[in-house]
Amino acid sequence: MKTQQTVVSIAILDWYDGVVSGVIQTQETWALAALLAFEPDERRRLYAIIEIPEATAQDWVANPPGTLSLAQIKLDPKSTYISLNEPDLNEVLVLRSATQDETDMMLAANFVDIDHAVQPEAIAYWLQT
Repeated sequence: MKTQQTVVSIAILDWYDGVVSGVIQTQETWALAALLAFEPDERRRLYAIIEIPEATAQDWVANPPGTLSLAQIKLDPKSTYISLNEPDLNEVLVLRSATQDETDMMLAANFVDIDHAVQPEAIAYWLQT
């Protein structure tokens, strides 16, 4: 399923030449945006957009979690999406539902940070180069 959501607010938790992780609010939900792959030469990125409860979002905005592990979040393919768009205020994110295999791979990757996102394995899997 493909859908589009407009980002109405964003709180960046980690930044490296772009959003690595952040709490976003769209017109419909709150979500964690987590960079899964970044190919710096071509400036291509792929994000997991994971719906989270508003209370969790507000807590993370007030008290950023530091090192973020996807194991901290209950990943459900019904509320986990993939986007090639970097989240930005008032911009539209084009989303597609994550598959169970993709959700499992997110849990295997575990940590959301730039070091993991630029690994050749992450680029090959997520950006299929």
